[in-house]
Amino acid sequence: LDELLVLASRPAIAAWRQAVESRLLPRLNPDFPLVAAVCGGGSSGKSTLFNSLIGERTSPTGGQAGINRRMLMALSREHADTPQVAETLFDPLGCRPQPLTDMTEATVPGDPLLYYTPGLPPGIALVDTPDFDTGAGGAYTNREVARQALEASDVIIYLFTNSNYSNRDNSDFV
Repeated sequence: LDELLVLASRPAIAAWRQAVESRLLPRLNPDFPLVAAVCGGGSSGKSTLFNSLIGERTSPTGGQAGINRRMLMALSREHADTPQVAETLFDPLGCRPQPLTDMTEATVPGDPLLYYTPGLPPGIALVDTPDFDTGAGGAYTNREVARQALEASDVIIYLFTNSNYSNRDNSDFV
């Protein structure tokens, strides 16, 4: 259709077409998992909830803001035999899936990590995001990583505490 209408000559159409082909069409496959991101401010319990939902302790926790600096995505172990699912999920992030080998990897900035778990059904991908409010003077350390995670997700599970509930900047970000 875009060739018939000569839409390919418009630069904005190319970006839109890429988004449809890489983000939308793969998600129409009934075997493609729903992506749910656990997000929130520092020490709100994101990683604790993530670990509880997958039934394993894979994401570091500790009651201190800013522990995790990377996105961690958990997929059903059943998807380990279909690597194209992880590759499609990571495509909007602009990187290839990097397997989590040690939970301390999440505490060091870098590309998102992938973990296969028997604790999730094949229809769900669960994402643990770094907090989006750690920083000072308007410079948020993890905001870009959190933004990517939220944009790549279908569902957002937003955890908050009294300290970040009333923070207008956090609400505007989400």
